Amino acid sequence: MDTETNSDQIILITHANGYSAECYSYLMEAFRDKYRVIALDFSGHGQSEAFYNFTSWDFLRDQILTLIKHENLDNIISIGHSMGGSSALRASKRKPSLFKKLILLDPTFLSLSIIAYGSIFGIPIAKNAIKRRRNFKSIDQVRKIFKKFSAFANWNERVYEDYLQSCFRQNGEEVELICDPKIEAKYFSTPSLKSFYDYGKNKLETHIIIPQKFEVCSPYRAKIIIAGNPNSTLTTIPDGTHFFPFEKTGFTLNKIKTLL
Repeated sequence: MDTETNSDQIILITHANGYSAECYSYLMEAFRDKYRVIALDFSGHGQSEAFYNFTSWDFLRDQILTLIKHENLDNIISIGHSMGGSSALRASKRKPSLFKKLILLDPTFLSLSIIAYGSIFGIPIAKNAIKRRRNFKSIDQVRKIFKKFSAFANWNERVYEDYLQSCFRQNGEEVELICDPKIEAKYFSTPSLKSFYDYGKNKLETHIIIPQKFEVCSPYRAKIIIAGNPNSTLTTIPDGTHFFPFEKTGFTLNKIKTLL
């Protein structure tokens, strides 16, 4: 997705695993008048083709860098959520001159112990993803069923509809989840020690927002990352969850505005 706004200032949005660029349409609409806003669909998500033959999170980082090269982008403000956030950080570490600042919404930073455990026994969240149901009778059925799960219960209604329209497609008489659970699980299960070493002090201005009850990004790790630049900040949300960009759209939008 690309607003194609005539602006030298670029905002690049990267999404969470299992979702899509269109889930962040409310952010694109809010900033499109002043910025050229581009939202990337990672392989296997949204409008991007599926690819199964990857072995590490370098694949996510390299998709970002390939898009930047293809569009000849620089002066980038990167807004990344979850795995999209950690991948944006890694992309900026590889090509720091192309980025102006990072805004990371609960980025996924797995600890060394989890990576080591996962290499032997598997990552628990990946095991859950592979069991995900893919086919349903109708989008109305999906709409009703998913709202019963805590992960979706408090979503903003507009974002929820954007999710339904961009993450499911008609397949014969049924609708199917666009992101194959096998791909979602593989993204979750292919971190490496190599990726961990990119999560040290970052000289680029970096703003991290996490829920107080953190799951994937601890305050300890966030503080290490932001220590490399005096303009960097860490914000914690007392009543937020990992899905706060989908639940607290007003807060998320206003916070990003102040950071821009």
